[in-house]
Amino acid sequence: SFPSSLSSTSSFLIHLGDITDPRQSYCTRKAYDNVRVVLKTCSIPVFITPGVNDWVNCPVPNTAFQKWLTHFDNLEREWFPQPYPHPHPQVHRQ
Repeated sequence: SFPSSLSSTSSFLIHLGDITDPRQSYCTRKAYDNVRVVLKTCSIPVFITPGVNDWVNCPVPNTAFQKWLTHFDNLEREWFPQPYPHPHPQVHRQ
């Protein structure tokens, strides 16, 4: 099962969104809490982007997006407490 099923040769994980099914979770804080707990158990860095089922298809999209940001924006800091060293410092996150 995830995350123990990850390959031992993996350096990182990128999750491309749709961590919830809004028809079942209603995009509640608890749904995002549950996913964050699982992702934090990974032994490798996790990078995540929101999918349409994480906010657009939620009953209240703006609220759902704020919940998503609260739980997952900068999730990679769990593995890199300082900002990740970037080879091109003039490039900024948008």
